[in-house]
Amino acid sequence: MLMVKQRIHVAWRDHLISAEKDRIKSELDKIAADQSNRERLSFALTKICDLEGETNAPAQLKKFIYIVSALVHHINHGGLLPAQVQGLSDIAHAILQTQGIKPISSKIGYLYAELHLALSQIFLREGDHWAAAWEQQLSYHLSQRASIGSEAFRSLSKGLRAIRLGDAAMAFNEFLKAEQSDPLSRFFERARIGRIRALRLSGNLEEAIKLTKETLEMTIVEKRFQKELVWEDLCQHVQKTENLQPMIASVRKGAMHYEGVYITEAFLWSSAVSKTSWTKRLPKIRTLARNKELFVRGLGLFYQCARDIELCYERETSSLFRMRKVGEMVSLTDRLSAIDRRLLVLAAAARWLARNKSNSLATLVMNEYRALSLRLSLGSSRDVLGIMTNLMEKSSFTRADTTIK
Repeated sequence: MLMVKQRIHVAWRDHLISAEKDRIKSELDKIAADQSNRERLSFALTKICDLEGETNAPAQLKKFIYIVSALVHHINHGGLLPAQVQGLSDIAHAILQTQGIKPISSKIGYLYAELHLALSQIFLREGDHWAAAWEQQLSYHLSQRASIGSEAFRSLSKGLRAIRLGDAAMAFNEFLKAEQSDPLSRFFERARIGRIRALRLSGNLEEAIKLTKETLEMTIVEKRFQKELVWEDLCQHVQKTENLQPMIASVRKGAMHYEGVYITEAFLWSSAVSKTSWTKRLPKIRTLARNKELFVRGLGLFYQCARDIELCYERETSSLFRMRKVGEMVSLTDRLSAIDRRLLVLAAAARWLARNKSNSLATLVMNEYRALSLRLSLGSSRDVLGIMTNLMEKSSFTRADTTIK
């Protein structure tokens, strides 16, 4: 008997989708304004439950949009458990499939792409950078008929994911594409900073210095953009000279970089270089944490890593406690949002272990730092920050460079 495959009629249309998105966004925004962000999420989840038994196309469209809205809310404000994220994602996929919407080939297949882009951002928030990159690429693959965002946005996003995974060459090319596709777009500044950083972290320090200088000489440079450019210049100076004086001067109260994130990074630079006196010229991380204006605690894991390094230099705690603290910290570095932050924390941890004669543990951490440096530089540098070579060359640590025979 010949079986005829039944074609599922797709009831959703672009104008209906857009109208429903606008309506639900206005509804949720009003709840957030009148009550709170928590109530906004609660309302969306309640609506999803209320629509559970309704299988008609309009109800399923509403349910799908409420699900994506809940996921986007979680990206910005949190509030969902991992199991809830997975459950909502599964329901959203099931809705698209039962409505007969095919990924890639369907005119509204971009809805799959929007869902996976939201999941990418959630994984990024959680520190799962591989899953974030995978979901992002899957999103772009599924949006071939109707691209999400501009070319500059897509290239910038790819570059940010690539550099975090240690692929500086791919990141550089994507950042360059973002710049060239729309030099006047709001993504240009982030792409240019990304390209400079990709050069600096891949061992091409002189090229990074040159591009930074050229960019600072541009006629129109926004204040925040200039601040990031100057910070890159300061980092380049440390990598080239191990002199932290200009950086420390710039994070003092009233100076350009008197912000929690910059002071915390300066502290990690001071802990990673060979000279021990730089750290004494900076305020304590625990003291900074009490200053609400600096928002140091809001840096999350980055702040915690800096605080743990500081704690290790405090002799009041036992040696075993400090060793365990470093081990816990190093195991979490892969969750840090930026690859340069991970390098700094690894370098600072290795330096402290070496100073405390824990050579075998220092070697383990340095091996991780070395591997990340080699990956970023395509094998040309084992010390992309330029501050660990003197430690690597010590006889106590050279065994890590021997080959297996």
